[in-house]
Amino acid sequence: MGLDDYYYNKSRFEVHTYNNPVLALSEFKPNFYDLLLTDINMPHMNGFELAEKILEFDVNIRVCFI
Repeated sequence: MGLDDYYYNKSRFEVHTYNNPVLALSEFKPNFYDLLLTDINMPHMNGFELAEKILEFDVNIRVCFI
């Protein structure tokens, strides 16, 4: 919520949130996102697995584990 309301150089961040890593992966768009913020412990897939799969689609995305 904090990033969604934050403005940088008069531009607003566009934030997409998911409660399910499998759904996040299925809706991922390569070369669209700049940053992936992910929990490490999640149901169905952990954050390391999610990041590994996302990086297969987009090697330029930055990943931050929480």
